[in-house]
This record gives sequence, structure tokens and C-alpha cells, in this order.
Amino acid sequence: RTQLAEIYARPQMAQRDVAQVLELFDEAGARAAAEAAARRYAGMSIKGLQALGLENAAVASLRDLIHFAIERER
Repeated sequence: RTQLAEIYARPQMAQRDVAQVLELFDEAGARAAAEAAARRYAGMSIKGLQALGLENAAVASLRDLIHFAIERER
């Protein structure tokens, strides 16, 4: 936390600061937690679309967008 506060307090961040922030986030498990939350919300969204009982191009596009958001490479 202290390291993040020091970096964010700087008027401008260098590339090495960005790398350090990303490393700190990874060490704290932020990426894994965000990915898990995204998968949860994606599942809820898919269930919501299914509950509509509709199958048309718009629903298919939304479903494809949800899958893309979850499965895309970083």
C-alpha cells in the first residue's frame, strides 16, 4: 500500500512505475480477483439472456460480446 501511495503521489509516472504497479497488483491477487468477478458477472449475464427466452441476432451478438470480453487475451 505504501509503495502504491508513493507512486500515485508522483506528478507523473514513468514506465517503470507502471510496471511496478502492475506487479504489486498481481502480488496482491487483484488480477485473479477481477477475472473471477468478470466470469461471475458473465455467467449471470448469460443466464439473464437465457431467461428472456429470445433467440435472435441481438441476443446472439450480446452473448458473443460477453464471451469475447471474458476470453480475450490481455
